[in-house]
Amino acid sequence: MIELNDVGTQPKLLQEFLNWYGKYNLVLDGIIGAKSEKAIKDFQTKENLVVDGKFGIKCLERAKLIDKTPIKDTNKEENIMVTKAIDISYWQGKVSRENFEKVKKDGIKSVIQRSGYTSQSKFSLNTDSTMINNIINAAAVGLNVGIYHYSQAISVSEAKKEAEFCLNTIKKYKSYINLPVFFDWEWGGRLSASKASKLGKTKCTEICNAFCKVIKDAGYDTGVYASLSVFNGYLNPSSIDDKYLIWVAQYNNTCSYTRKKYMWQYSSSGSVKGLSGRIDMNYLYGDTPTPSPAPQPIIPGAIKVDGSWGADTTRKIQEKFGLNKDGIISSQPKSCKKYLSACSTSSWKFVTVSKGSATVKAMQRWLKVSTDGKMGPKTIKALQKKLGVGVDGYCGSKTVRALQNYLNN
Repeated sequence: MIELNDVGTQPKLLQEFLNWYGKYNLVLDGIIGAKSEKAIKDFQTKENLVVDGKFGIKCLERAKLIDKTPIKDTNKEENIMVTKAIDISYWQGKVSRENFEKVKKDGIKSVIQRSGYTSQSKFSLNTDSTMINNIINAAAVGLNVGIYHYSQAISVSEAKKEAEFCLNTIKKYKSYINLPVFFDWEWGGRLSASKASKLGKTKCTEICNAFCKVIKDAGYDTGVYASLSVFNGYLNPSSIDDKYLIWVAQYNNTCSYTRKKYMWQYSSSGSVKGLSGRIDMNYLYGDTPTPSPAPQPIIPGAIKVDGSWGADTTRKIQEKFGLNKDGIISSQPKSCKKYLSACSTSSWKFVTVSKGSATVKAMQRWLKVSTDGKMGPKTIKALQKKLGVGVDGYCGSKTVRALQNYLNN
């Protein structure tokens, strides 16, 4: 919380942000005086927040969503690049590509998806049923993707088994993952504070490192997620962060973890467009990789996402509508060819006198437009609107990629 009469580095960083936000021309003296307080209230008014002149966690969350360039972490003396990340699991459900687009537009750069979990009552390993859908769709819209496994390991051997299970779960989807794989070690059922106390710091640290070593040996970056109290009271961070990354949870407007960290989970009750309910919010420190173009789908029956509408794409459409899967779009007027630059001439048949295509008619019924069987600008615009891409009436590679991704899901 930063309020009237506060003095120091954090108030100065806040003044810098407020000057960026509203051009208030505040003196960067690190003192929250009347003018700085007025700027805070103005910010709160414009962002529909409680107007009390106090810059707390809600204000900080909103500031991070507004700022299109990473801003300074209020816990750091030096400048550091910070981007926003969320972590999700079964509790957020299967997220569509359209909703991940909303997530991205809301300022989120990275998604850490749960791959699986260990039961709290007994040592039983389980996959997260939303993982495949979510990492494919997140990667498709250009979000960075990482992984975590929710652990209940109370021995080195159990941690190794969890790591092997995690690797087996994600191995077919490695091309979608460009961020680390994390060991989520937090109190649950069989793993508790009292159990960790009995094990001791050395053994608890060995458990965390055992998981990470297996993951690292498989070629992934890796690290440990835990609360501030767990890192400080039950682990030896210096024996972890010399080899692996640290992701610390502390729900506050500053993070008091003093060692180097990769991510800070600062809230479990965030709100992100495209997702429902309360969301875990994180700051990720340093540069993140530039997301690669969406990898080719590897789920059974998926088609190649290459932006070219050929026979395979047509067959997938025909399969969707229960038609004969010949891979041909027949009897299209030559006048429409100029609107279909990404459509393969070998599987599209253009004629002078067109009767239309049964496949296109099925699409038109789906799109709720006139069913003449001809792929003209009106049908293309309806398709683009359905897919959530730019609407211009021309079926280019971007539209076709969106269609191919849609068909694969």
